[in-house]
Amino acid sequence: MDTLVISGINSINLAKRIGRRIKAKFISLEYKKFPDGELYLRLKSKINKGNVILVETLYPQNDSIIELLFLLDLINEFKPKSVTLVLPYFAYARQHKRYRNFEAISAKTLAKLIQSFGINKIIAVNLHSEEVIKFFDIPVVNLAAEKLIAEYFLSKNLKNPFVLIPDQEREEMAKNAAEILKCEYSFLKKYRSRVTGEIKTEIFKDFDLKGKDVIILDDIISSGKTMLNAIKIVKKKKARKIFVSCVHYIPSSIYKKFLKLGVKEVVATNTIPSEISKIDISPLISKEIENL
Repeated sequence: MDTLVISGINSINLAKRIGRRIKAKFISLEYKKFPDGELYLRLKSKINKGNVILVETLYPQNDSIIELLFLLDLINEFKPKSVTLVLPYFAYARQHKRYRNFEAISAKTLAKLIQSFGINKIIAVNLHSEEVIKFFDIPVVNLAAEKLIAEYFLSKNLKNPFVLIPDQEREEMAKNAAEILKCEYSFLKKYRSRVTGEIKTEIFKDFDLKGKDVIILDDIISSGKTMLNAIKIVKKKKARKIFVSCVHYIPSSIYKKFLKLGVKEVVATNTIPSEISKIDISPLISKEIENL
């Protein structure tokens, strides 16, 4: 039975790469945004009764979520055999629990909306918190893209590489990357005020970076405050070279500030299109789809 790949407007290149790898037909989307901000979507060809792979990165968050809901409802009208939703970036994952009284648990609300359309399976990439998975009643696979980031740096022939995570909650990412690079790793202790959003970073366990090529790795770079704190700490530790990397880069010019501070390179995967999205995650996603 045929497999079709459909994409949201911000995941077209990634979806086409996935389609080529799994030898599936790609269906294009007609997309318009009206002056009042409303969206218009139309599939350019009919969906058969086969399997549908829908690729939709949820950035920009709110427009992409509405687009996703429209697409899921439209796809359901054709009654395909199965629908697998690929979410390279899952928005609102940082709002997976209530930090203060009476807060909305936004990730839970989003999960309820998405799975109401009868999806068979979700493939995500580096969810900010695996707590998000419990909000779904359908299978969710959370792929680890840090391995692809490590392979990227493996080809750079770094001298005495060292992986540093600027947030203790991402330690598993550092471990996975360090295994591929065959190097040491450590993490920093991060504190965030739930009221002001202010971020403080400090060394949890001392480590030696003198003469080493340090890869600072995180799952998301958004405001860049966490990464800026980490860069300053690494510079004080006399690292030979500093590289900044992440899975999800929220597009902005903050990477230029990293470079001005002496960072050698800033690189991200293509879960979200950006100027620094050099690492292709389509092999990782395609492999998972082929296992369906």
